[in-house]
Amino acid sequence: SFLSWMCKDGYDEKIRSFVKAGGTFLTSYFSGYVEDHDLVITGGYPGRLRDILGIWVEESDAIPAGDAGMKHTFAYKDVTYPAEVLCDLSHTEGAETLSTYDNDFYAGMPVLTCNTFGSGKACYVATRSNQDFYRTFLTDIMKEAGVEPLAEGSDKVEITLRENKNGSFLFLLNPTDESQEVTLKKAGTDLLGGMTYQAGEKVVLPAKAVAIAIAACTSRNSIFSPARVDVRFGFTLLEARKLIFTVLIFLDVQSFTSATPAECAERLNTPNS
Repeated sequence: SFLSWMCKDGYDEKIRSFVKAGGTFLTSYFSGYVEDHDLVITGGYPGRLRDILGIWVEESDAIPAGDAGMKHTFAYKDVTYPAEVLCDLSHTEGAETLSTYDNDFYAGMPVLTCNTFGSGKACYVATRSNQDFYRTFLTDIMKEAGVEPLAEGSDKVEITLRENKNGSFLFLLNPTDESQEVTLKKAGTDLLGGMTYQAGEKVVLPAKAVAIAIAACTSRNSIFSPARVDVRFGFTLLEARKLIFTVLIFLDVQSFTSATPAECAERLNTPNS
């Protein structure tokens, strides 16, 4: 989560249970201020999230846009980043301070905090910063939580893993007007072109094209069943030549009957197989 302005009834309990069970929760300034009807929650901020985050927000300082006024900054891992739009002035109530503001009357007050809560933790970013900061901080948070990238390479490629009882599907979307390159962590075979990719091999995603790759398969009916909405949709777009992005789908070998690329292609081209 990020900037959880509204905290509906029961939302905080879900977060509380999630973090206690070992999850990682991340949110930012202006969080926990109102309830379901957009009415302000009394008793201090971040409202119902206060015990989870382990902080109390005393007040907030609005930062003028543009070059007017003092430049507000903070440091994270020895790199200075801007603090813009809004700066929460908070006090820790059990949370660990990772970084503090560099200047103004609230210099030394927490800007980045993480609170151990049950078996998990909840982190708070008390201001708005730039993309360089978010990339660095979120990468650190994900690594600590055991979340690894599904593929390496261009940051312009959108990657999503979808799973159900029949297998795992890795979508790599290239919405740009230029070719992008990624390195796969699992092997797969291009369903349409027949090219096989090994784990660790680089794959070039053409601008606004589509490719479908599989590692193993059972039958056409199984792969393109209603449960495979994303796969069916991508295949239909290809047949209709209405391609708007690049999609690569990889199926997890362990979840399917073993088959060679040639066998997969033959099954997919055989009616009622």
